[in-house]
Amino acid sequence: MDSSYDVAGEVVAIGDGVTTLAPGDRVMGLVGFPLNGGSYSEYALATADELAVVPEELDLVTAGALPLAALTAWQALFEVAELEPGQKILVHAGAGGVGHLAVQFALARGAHVIATASAGNRDFLAELGVHEVIDYHTTDFADECFGLDVVLDLVGGDTGKRSLRTLGENGMLVTIPTVSADEIVSAAEAQA
Repeated sequence: MDSSYDVAGEVVAIGDGVTTLAPGDRVMGLVGFPLNGGSYSEYALATADELAVVPEELDLVTAGALPLAALTAWQALFEVAELEPGQKILVHAGAGGVGHLAVQFALARGAHVIATASAGNRDFLAELGVHEVIDYHTTDFADECFGLDVVLDLVGGDTGKRSLRTLGENGMLVTIPTVSADEIVSAAEAQA
């Protein structure tokens, strides 16, 4: 079984009833997520709702790296946390694959964005427009942040648990690493 999901390429054929795509369209998407995958193949079979048209200014190599990371960031910010303009958000691992997309989405929504990253990624995040970058090697984010509306935890474990104390009264922590999600939920319940 091929467990890869991100795909980008050109539509070569469509099935009966497909009206949103046509042969020749440049597309990207998630194929067979979460169980089947199949994007390592020369040709991949996908349903129309697994694909989106690639904007002309984006090459297919770049487009092929976006679907899973971008969808993870989008769902965490807007479907789970319901991030609104003017809210304060902390994104852990802000320069990472999901993180750098999340900070851009949050900025586009009009949020005040704080990100943790190493010193080597400070300029990259500043170029994206991040309002504050916290070097996690030298500064404890839990001492710097308070009253946050949203924390997007892309690290998990102790980072997720320590993030709980940075939240405002109605703040929300969204943690992506499922391996430590239960312990973070338990820590949140113990705080309540």
